[in-house]
Amino acid sequence: MKGDNMKFFTEEWFRGGCYNLPGIEQYYESLKSIRGQVGLLAEEPFLFHDAKIKNVVEKGNNKWNNELILKFDSSQCLANISMLVLKNYDILLFSEIKGCWWLAHEIYKHNQLFILNILFIDNKDNIKYFEIEFEKVIEIEH
Repeated sequence: MKGDNMKFFTEEWFRGGCYNLPGIEQYYESLKSIRGQVGLLAEEPFLFHDAKIKNVVEKGNNKWNNELILKFDSSQCLANISMLVLKNYDILLFSEIKGCWWLAHEIYKHNQLFILNILFIDNKDNIKYFEIEFEKVIEIEH
């Protein structure tokens, strides 16, 4: 299933050789306004490239008091992070991502929340989209 909010880093982009797309400079410019609010997610869409998702854990059952924990092996990526904790989240587009590799992501501010769109690939070369709305992110280093 395609993530409709994924504007740049799509399956077509990936399969087509990962070339820059029209408008990408404006997207990079827009990240400056949220730096400091969402950590490395606003720095570079490829910092998490090749991080393998080891586990996905949901805690809490109330949309405004919950956590989604993404645990991953980041030994093959540029980010020195082993876990992201997304607080007060709502999954907008779900794909089974355990065991998948993170390819690229886009993040946007929407009202007082953030929307994170992630492009993954599994071990059978299938593309997966994951979209989540959240209030706050906590990065856990190795």
